Amino acid sequence: MRSAVGLFRSRWFAIGWLVAIGAWLLHVGALALAPLSITQAVLSGGLVFLAVLAERFFGFRLQRRQWIGITITAIGLAIIGVTGTGSRRPEHASLGALISVESSVFALGAVLVSVYAPSHQGPS
Repeated sequence: MRSAVGLFRSRWFAIGWLVAIGAWLLHVGALALAPLSITQAVLSGGLVFLAVLAERFFGFRLQRRQWIGITITAIGLAIIGVTGTGSRRPEHASLGALISVESSVFALGAVLVSVYAPSHQGPS
């Protein structure tokens, strides 16, 4: 309890919590009004924006792996933007295209894990 009280005495921690609660309420509201796929895409865009903003203006330094994740997210959002038709009926997506994209993402992830995992293993 003392740790929690100590954290909430920090002005920035308390502000962060209030912002997080507000963001959660907006997320729940968005889920009630829009499909999950659109809501998650908007959240991903916010993550990319926040990462760039944090590094450029607030002095946070993202590591190489974090930038790789942000870049992959941005590429995924660009693909959604390019391939989206603006249809109000997203349930009519092409099953073949969805399987192709998901398989490609899985394969890329497997390659990245196999490339980075051996060099980052701890002692046996």
